[in-house]
Amino acid sequence: MVGAIPVIREHIVATPDTCGGKPRIAGTRIRVKEVAICYAHLGMTPEQIAAQWPHLDMASIFAALAYYHDHRD
Repeated sequence: MVGAIPVIREHIVATPDTCGGKPRIAGTRIRVKEVAICYAHLGMTPEQIAAQWPHLDMASIFAALAYYHDHRD
């Protein structure tokens, strides 16, 4: 798609010196893996995840879940 905005890259980052280089929500130390565990293994809804980490916005939570589904291995 021409002109598509890479939305996930606005919310998910990975830097070698933070969280062992694992993907995390930008501006936080919350790894994508933590959000995925809450969702996939604990059965939490995105809204419940937001209640657990009230400083996260829904866009970041959904971006983390999208990243998780794209990179399951």
